[in-house]
Amino acid sequence: MDDQLYVFPDPIRADPHYNGIGSSLGMTLRDYFAVKALQGILASVHTLPQAEMDIVNQAYAYADEMLAAREN
Repeated sequence: MDDQLYVFPDPIRADPHYNGIGSSLGMTLRDYFAVKALQGILASVHTLPQAEMDIVNQAYAYADEMLAAREN
């Protein structure tokens, strides 16, 4: 079993007649945190002096810090 936390799971999985086709656990909590961090990063700059991947990596670094803070 996957040990990641998920947000926004597909509610159809609760259906007892669900056959497993097209299932979705949802977005990982790490991805959700990264999306929120990326929104903040992009909203706070008028020009992007960094390469796009640098900004994405920065967003995931913030996400990892948020996940670590949850464990404390």
